[in-house]
Amino acid sequence: MFTSERDLNAAEALLIARAMVKVSASDGVDERERQLIGEFLKDIGTDKSFDDLSKEDFNVEAAKGELEPEVRLMMIEGCWLVAFADGKVTEIEKEIIGKYAAALEEENVETIREQVLDKFIQSLSHIKNIEALAEVTKRLSE
Repeated sequence: MFTSERDLNAAEALLIARAMVKVSASDGVDERERQLIGEFLKDIGTDKSFDDLSKEDFNVEAAKGELEPEVRLMMIEGCWLVAFADGKVTEIEKEIIGKYAAALEEENVETIREQVLDKFIQSLSHIKNIEALAEVTKRLSE
């Protein structure tokens, strides 16, 4: 999921998941976003659900103090993955991710976006319908 291979502790993973949920909720939760976050929650071994996290506060400034720079980057990557999950990145998602990146002192938000998009597209490389893949790539690149 992330460009880093670093293992996350439970607190770090839940902070990332909370940020991802906030991005998902910003333009209306899509089932594909919910599924992506649900898989992440399952992978980190928490009993918390998407709905549990959607009821919890998330303060990016507080998160900054709790996360090392590498994990901050992972948070922004996770937020971009959520934004890509439904096939369209909305302006509100871009705005929120930009605010999170600025608060976390991640200056290269567009570079991070491009890296996550590249990795996302590579994960789809097994798809045989090249025309459909090209259309998805075009929409996500906008």
